[in-house]
Amino acid sequence: MKLITITKLTAITAMISVLAACNGGSSGSSSVSGGGTGDDGAPSSPTSYRIDASDSDVFTYLNFSNLDAPLGLSEAEAQNSFAWDIAFRRTRIILNGGDSGPSFITGALADAQEEFYDENGEPIVDVFINATPEINGEEAFNQDFETSTLTFIEDKIQPAIDDWYQLNTQTISFEADSEQHWIVRSGNGRSYAKFNIVDIENLVDLENSEFALNTLTATFDIQSRFANSFSGEVITKTITNIATGSICYSFENDENVDCETSDNWDLRFDSDYKIWLNSNIYGGGDGAVLFGALDQASVDSFSSADDTEEFQWIADSTAGVFVENSWYAYNLNRRHKLWPNYRVYILNKGDNNYKLQVRSYYNETGDSANYLVEFDQL
Repeated sequence: MKLITITKLTAITAMISVLAACNGGSSGSSSVSGGGTGDDGAPSSPTSYRIDASDSDVFTYLNFSNLDAPLGLSEAEAQNSFAWDIAFRRTRIILNGGDSGPSFITGALADAQEEFYDENGEPIVDVFINATPEINGEEAFNQDFETSTLTFIEDKIQPAIDDWYQLNTQTISFEADSEQHWIVRSGNGRSYAKFNIVDIENLVDLENSEFALNTLTATFDIQSRFANSFSGEVITKTITNIATGSICYSFENDENVDCETSDNWDLRFDSDYKIWLNSNIYGGGDGAVLFGALDQASVDSFSSADDTEEFQWIADSTAGVFVENSWYAYNLNRRHKLWPNYRVYILNKGDNNYKLQVRSYYNETGDSANYLVEFDQL
């Protein structure tokens, strides 16, 4: 294989706004209104369900036949259980299949609601703010869908630091998106870093269209375990030889460690462009990112990571159709809130297909993570 080393320039794409919402609400129950049931217990006509997913630590696991009856499973129990079909926790929605569970449930995007986004995929603020479930939601949900034309996917392991690079179609090479920033919590949960990837170097086999991440340069502004604010001193670190094997790095100690023998690390860099936290998938630590990808102004607004809530931190996890095609936009007009886009998803379980739409993330009193969803069996 002929390998060509190409050094990248930084990209200029728009940042990805993700996660976070106001805290509040109680947990452990859901309610239903309207609709009847079919032979398998699932609704035979469109039915609205209120689902409480406000507990930051526990998923609300549900079966399609009883979205009004939480199963009360722990995450460990759910990993081996066929009883549940779908689960909600804060902004996360997962399906029982793939890496999320032992079943074979998959999901597809049926209506992308493209009118909610501009040509660059950015939310159109006026459309989101003026949309209503009675008009936009009903119109999208009540369509007839041909499921044979849809692409169904199962849940897969997903790093919290994602979409940090892009393909330059002129040079046929990957380059870093330096407009994206993260606030990262260390694997031991005692320190933090403002993290920004500014440059990467790849090994490229153009003949076979194969790429491998080899070198990554990033900046860090650290809040140490003994400090109550970020230092304001930005250091630049270059991680090399990633293509020869995973590199684990501790920003707290500014050192590389052996990924196989040490758990004293914060970020793991793989040659397939995956960046992992010391959290659920690798390491088993408390690593997480605050909210998700942020722009420069948002990161600069944080003088300390101490004044945050646990539910605002995102660890590596499993994700599927609801992450690949998000059901909401966040922080429109700098308002700390989620707006649904009324996308319609088709969920497959064996011979049955169901459609689901998120109508609201808030209940009547404004408590977050209290979903109102529309659900129906096709």
